[in-house]
Amino acid sequence: MSPPDPTNGSNQDPHAGQIAEFLALAPDERYRRTNIPLGKLHFVEDEVIAAVSRKAHREKWKDSNRYNQHLINRVYSHVRGHVGKNPGWATRAGGVDAARDDFAGYVFVKMQDDTTLPSHAEVAFGDYVYKRCLDYADELFAKKRNAGESLTELSEADAIEYDAQLGGSSATQSVEDELLHREEQRIIDEQHTRVCELLQEDGFLTEKERMAFTFHHVGLIQIHSKDPTKILTVCKLMGCSDRSARLYVKSATAKIKEKLQ
Repeated sequence: MSPPDPTNGSNQDPHAGQIAEFLALAPDERYRRTNIPLGKLHFVEDEVIAAVSRKAHREKWKDSNRYNQHLINRVYSHVRGHVGKNPGWATRAGGVDAARDDFAGYVFVKMQDDTTLPSHAEVAFGDYVYKRCLDYADELFAKKRNAGESLTELSEADAIEYDAQLGGSSATQSVEDELLHREEQRIIDEQHTRVCELLQEDGFLTEKERMAFTFHHVGLIQIHSKDPTKILTVCKLMGCSDRSARLYVKSATAKIKEKLQ
């Protein structure tokens, strides 16, 4: 059974206590906790991030972009999984990366524009993201559906295209390959943690460098798109030119690489 949807009349928020506790923290402690990974002490739930980001957006907080960044990252983490499980979405959207960007952009905008308090995203974040993904898939597949084809049906040509985008998959993996993969993942996780710490370090990056780097490399958002309908790009989020956004990302990347050496 799906969690209760506040848009259907319920205004009870099971995360209200966590949200109040988070808002009672000093800003620096909030920033620190939003970077704590899942499973660790003081990890901030998706629903709390959604509630605080939406509140910051509504009330135009000076640091609202910090919370927006984390909300976008949480949305992307869910969307990546849904796109991976629904290859038809990727092929119809023009590729895996394009699908992730478009679906995440759609969900993020819908979430921030929702005037319901609390929003369904603040009560059951994963359920909200999945339902908005289905909404966007309905729009994406409108022509196909009108032609009488199934949304879940993937043609042989689509399957071949999708497999090519993913680079194919191996039938088996040796024990050595699996151990190597785990070690590589451990190193990546450690580097990710260190990068997150650097992003929050006072005075290390300028505000615009930090924002551009986080949106692009952490949130996996395109810097610029020639498609005017593209909802989510770094340029649009920051309100700057393509050239400026790329310079911010390049400058931040250089500083971070130097620290990691």
